Formats: sequence, structure tokens, C-alpha cells
Amino acid sequence: MALEVSKTAALPLAGFLGGLGIATSASLLLLVNGRVLGISGFLHRSARHFVSQCWQGGPLNAWNADALALIGMVIAGFAIAALDDPQRLLLEFAYPSPLMVLRSIIAGFLVGIGSRLQNGCTSGHMICGLSRASTRSLVASLIFTSFGILVANLAPVELPVITSYKWQLNRTEAIIFGTQAIIIGLTLVLLAIFWTSFLDGAPRVANGVMHFITIASSLVFGLSMHLSGMTTPTRVQGFLLTPFFSKPEFDPTMAYLAVGALPLSTAAYFLGHQQRVCSTPPANTERSPLQAKWTTSKSIRVPILASPNDWPSVMGQVDRRLLVGAVLFGCGWGLEGICPGPAIVNLGRLTYNLTHRTAEWESLRLVAWIISAIVGGLVTP
Repeated sequence: MALEVSKTAALPLAGFLGGLGIATSASLLLLVNGRVLGISGFLHRSARHFVSQCWQGGPLNAWNADALALIGMVIAGFAIAALDDPQRLLLEFAYPSPLMVLRSIIAGFLVGIGSRLQNGCTSGHMICGLSRASTRSLVASLIFTSFGILVANLAPVELPVITSYKWQLNRTEAIIFGTQAIIIGLTLVLLAIFWTSFLDGAPRVANGVMHFITIASSLVFGLSMHLSGMTTPTRVQGFLLTPFFSKPEFDPTMAYLAVGALPLSTAAYFLGHQQRVCSTPPANTERSPLQAKWTTSKSIRVPILASPNDWPSVMGQVDRRLLVGAVLFGCGWGLEGICPGPAIVNLGRLTYNLTHRTAEWESLRLVAWIISAIVGGLVTP
């Protein structure tokens, strides 16, 4: 059975707008909660918590931040499937042979081990890490992208031919983009409503809003990944043909995602970092009026709801663990064109299809990939 993919056009506008949504959601989680939107970290920590509690017989904490982030992305996938044609997921994860299932298992296992070793994936390193000028993330991104390109070209799958550029959004893409804007707007309104409570130090209100921020950020992140094409493995694999522009299967959509995501996320990080610098002047020094403004009890501090110590550091050692992890992650990414974030969103799409009895063999490949990635993370110290 030949792999059929309905899309045959590059999506520059959708990729760019998806990149903006990815940057906005990641920046919101960082500036408010002080957390990096790293999907592999959410997945591995949640899996280890689940296994640990099951082994010890203790209660599961479904309200921790990692689980809430994953729930938000599953909800995003469920909503996408409700808007879109259920057959899209079937086409993207077609089941042409048992070898494709084996390929998915190997790819998921490599991504699971690699993301655990390098402590990040495409979201944590390539988006959040590069935006804060992290040397570790720069090295990891260069390595796993290079090996992804190498594997995608040495072990290719049948990809659609890109015949045109689509510079407009279809109905589903427009609804997804509008939904992202509404969620971000409602989140900002919520922050404004409870602003006085934050300043007065109401912990229960702050914790509740932090939970909401986690779900809202991951929901927007999931919608944005689909809008940008990241949830379609063949689109990612088409981009990994980058060194060979003459190939008709080369898909530049992911480049437009980067153009939308990196400048905005970089600006948000450094503005937040500058805010922290202004609000914490050195001891025994005379403060300027601007510094005095930000160090009063009613000032804005970053992260807004978390401890200042939760702000991510750019320091970190480039060690053998990072290098090996980046190589393994890149090989798995190049094999299947999928990483933890898109896989979780696609799990939400599959859940919708299962509830409506439209799921077919695509469930085998996708679930095999996710289970393999989880196992890979669990067996890696």
C-alpha cells in the first residue's frame, strides 16, 4: 500500500502563524510560571511518577504541572480532530507493512532515550533553549538536526511532492488560529482580574491561576504545532531533506515556523530577564527611580507567580550525555518525523477517532511510538 498524503503544498502562512503561537505559549508559561515548555520533560517525569506510585501503591497526583501540560495537549488534539477530517490522521499514520510499525518502535525508543539523555527535545532545546542563548541547546539542536537530516535522507519514506505554496488559511486553520488568540486573550484577562490577589500574596489564588496557565499554554502550544504542520510526520521529514533543495519532496514549512517562533520567544525571554535584573539591584547600592519602582511591594516581578529561583539558567555543561542523547534523538526524529509534542497532540486526535469509531491501523503505529518513547525514557538513568 503506497503512503498517501492529502497535502501537496507548502504552508508558509500557517507555519509562520503556528510559530507565533508556539512562541507565545512558551513565553507565557515562562514569564508567569517560570517554567520551560519542554514536552519530553513533561512526558518522562509523568511516566516516572506513574510507575513510582504504582510500584509503591501510593496515590497518583493528576494535578501536578507535568500532567496538566500533557492533558492540555491531548485536549488540543481532541479539538483538532473534532474540527478536521478524521481520515487525515489515518493518512498521516498509514499502515503499509509491519516494517513501518517496527520503524515506529525503533524511532520512538531512540527519541525516548535521546530526549532523556539530552534533557530536552525540539521544544525544550530548539525553541526555548535557543531563545535564551543556551550553549547546551545550541549544541544539541545542531547535532540532532544534522543526524535527523542524515537519517531522513539515508532511510527515506515515500513523501508527497510539494507543487505549490499555499499563502492562505483554510477553514480549520483559521478556526485554530482564532481559538489560540481567544485563549491567550482570556488568559491575560484572568491575570488582570486576579492581579491584586497576586500582590497581596494569596497562595490559593496564585496556585489555581498557575494551573490554568499550564493548561492554557499547553493547549495553545498543541494547537500551534498542528497549525504549523509539526503533527504531520511527512511534512517534518520533507523539511529534513533540506540539503537537497532540488528534491520535489522538500517542504520548507518548518522554516517558516522557526521565523515565527524564534524572534518572539527570544524577545520575551530577554525582556523578562531584563525585568529580573531591574527588580533585584545589588545590595548596598543606590537605586535609580526605575529600579525603585520595580522593587516596591506592588511591582511586577518575573516570573510573575513563581519563585525568582525558578527562572531557567543558560548555564550548563556540554558533556558526553548531551552529545550521545542528541545523536540518538536526531536518528529517531529523522526515522519517523515525530517528537514528543506532536505525538501527544496526535494521541488526542486518535482519542477522538476512537470515541467516534473512525480509528483504524493508524492507532498501532502511533501508540507503538508513544509506548516506545516512554519505555526509552524509563530505562535511561
